[in-house]
Amino acid sequence: MNKEKKENKILEKIKDGFFLVLRKIKEFFVGSPEEKEEVVTIFDDGTDLMSLSSDEVRHYSKILHANDTKAYDKIQNGLCLVVLGSISLIVGILFIFLSLLRVRNTIIGINYASIQFVVCVLCLAIALVLLSVGIPRCIGAHNRRKKYETQIKVIGNLRKNK
Repeated sequence: MNKEKKENKILEKIKDGFFLVLRKIKEFFVGSPEEKEEVVTIFDDGTDLMSLSSDEVRHYSKILHANDTKAYDKIQNGLCLVVLGSISLIVGILFIFLSLLRVRNTIIGINYASIQFVVCVLCLAIALVLLSVGIPRCIGAHNRRKKYETQIKVIGNLRKNK
């Protein structure tokens, strides 16, 4: 009975560790819940911006600046993934040439059983994943950041007018 309890505890720890790793991977690609940006609706719902009090303007400005900072961080994250994906792509292309079969300086084909070919395929797969995540993340965050910057300029003009 005691041995069964120990085995169950070990299995629970393994299961918890596995789900922790899955959650961390999901947070890396999707983002954690606390990273979500607050939505400022005063620009969309037709609110008269001149009727806002200075406290409301300050509050919206604070939210917009926080969202702008988060979008900037997402751009940097996306660029990092693009750089890592590009490096992995270059390494994969180099290993394609290393896996070629040669007989008397003529290329016959690719040696599929070689370690160089396996490294080539792994590097190219990693490059595909990193680039397919990094490029859309960078473009989407850049578009959001441009939107936030224009809204910050509008809010800044409201502050100057008051």
